[in-house]
Amino acid sequence: MLYYLILIFQGFCIYHAYKNGKNYYWFFLIILLPVIGCLVYIFTQVFSKDDVDKAQNEITHLVNPTKRINDLEKRLNFSNTFENRIALADAYLQNNRRTDAIELYESSLEGMFKNDYYTITRLIEAYSLDNQNEKVVEYAKRIEKSNDFKKSKSQFYYGIALANLEKWEEAEVELKQIDTRYSNYKERIVFADLLLSRNKTEEAREIYSEILTEAEHMKKENRRKHNESIEKARQQLNLLR
Repeated sequence: MLYYLILIFQGFCIYHAYKNGKNYYWFFLIILLPVIGCLVYIFTQVFSKDDVDKAQNEITHLVNPTKRINDLEKRLNFSNTFENRIALADAYLQNNRRTDAIELYESSLEGMFKNDYYTITRLIEAYSLDNQNEKVVEYAKRIEKSNDFKKSKSQFYYGIALANLEKWEEAEVELKQIDTRYSNYKERIVFADLLLSRNKTEEAREIYSEILTEAEHMKKENRRKHNESIEKARQQLNLLR
């Protein structure tokens, strides 16, 4: 039993290190010294209370993906609060139960929480993943004047929804704000691909080139973290030559 617990602990640390682009020596430490290496990693890299809570949730999700949902459902049945409803909806969305997530988010937008920013952003994401573009636009319009909306994931989903609805000019206005140097790499690749599909080759080429230029100045951890986007930019540029 102890052996399997160590494997789970080790697996989580490797997963967390990879997901967060940690330096390669952490992988050696975790693999070669499973117990000590994992403890050192947790106490030095998973430091704040928020990080500890997040790590605990990730371990639970890896070992038993449905346990967190079951626990949150019980908590909601015991106490039907806004916080408990949103926590359960978030868990549903994380586990690709988009219909259940949307239903909970929608029903939570009432009373003093009618215009809750976080809930609306989660609805935008859920509807985007569900390819319900009209709904994405509907909810994005409710928060588009917020300062937090600018350059956010929600604005990206909004721009993509507009593009899917063939509202090209409006889509470009939104997506150009996402095209920010040294950030939003996946989103910028999607935007560049969209420009390319509309025969705006030079604009697309400029974004791909900027990403490769930025990659030259990245630390190894960041290059590894964004490697997929960097390689996609390289491939697209090669095709355009």
